[in-house]
Amino acid sequence: MTRTRRKKVEVPCEPTAATVADKNETAVTAHGATKATESGFVEIAEEAPTLGAYGCTFVLAPAWSLRLGAEDNVLMNAFVGAEDMALLLQSEMQPRVSQLAARQRQGWQLDVLPHLCADARRVYEEDNAGGSSLISESMSMELLARTFGAKLRCTEMQLTYWPAHSSMTDFSVELDGVELGVSVTRALSKPDVQMGVEEALRLLQKKLSGVLKSTAACYNADWRKQILHIWARSEHVVRAIAVAYARLEPELIANTLCLVTCCEALPELFEEKATIRPPPPPKLKGTKDEQHLRVLAESDPTRTNCIACHTCDTQRTRARSW
Repeated sequence: MTRTRRKKVEVPCEPTAATVADKNETAVTAHGATKATESGFVEIAEEAPTLGAYGCTFVLAPAWSLRLGAEDNVLMNAFVGAEDMALLLQSEMQPRVSQLAARQRQGWQLDVLPHLCADARRVYEEDNAGGSSLISESMSMELLARTFGAKLRCTEMQLTYWPAHSSMTDFSVELDGVELGVSVTRALSKPDVQMGVEEALRLLQKKLSGVLKSTAACYNADWRKQILHIWARSEHVVRAIAVAYARLEPELIANTLCLVTCCEALPELFEEKATIRPPPPPKLKGTKDEQHLRVLAESDPTRTNCIACHTCDTQRTRARSW
């Protein structure tokens, strides 16, 4: 009788996308729990557990699972550190809600939203520039956070541009200490019509051009690169985007990573209607915010550069009383 020795696989302390070349090897990291190691205990948060097998990496999150290439995590790190690099990565997401019977589903807000990470919920809950993209943008943040360890920096309305009506970026993240802009779109076509290569080419040209413009116009962020995350409803659309991407000019794709994610079992991602939120309470006429008051104080012509500002203020008060 021949005994087969099993090769031991080390589990990394930090939750990173594991890659395994041998089909018989598997690597899994824990999520949301404390794991014992020889050096003590390591607390693992946010990033989802990953499993590497059959040349792919599988990310297992509370609300979904994701399949992507075994080397995609390495390529993402290379993109963050390199200049003028362009990449197209493909992935496939399977939401856990798809395993429920139709009568058990309660809608995206009850079935999916409560299980998203804090940054993804923040993208969903905070104000944006309008439109019907809250779900796609929050799911994009969720994927980047749990798969690559990205952290949210600024939401859409926190980013400012000059000129004011420039193309806009949906949010910015920090990845390996580098800030990146993230623009999210959905590859949609006419009802009952599959997106072809020409449609995909026009979509990429429009969105990538907007990415370059928003990078140049945003003045309160420090990114030089962006991620264009494209949600596709079928593998046919993913293939059309890949063919169209190969036809793009190099200057249009430089410093941009195109991440295409196929998600067939989450219709709300593509059928979301514009969300109407109640307007903020009107400000009283003449009311000035904190920043405005600070600018006025700094530009006060009676203000001196004396370090002993409290003494000067006292003297001015006495002079006024006289």
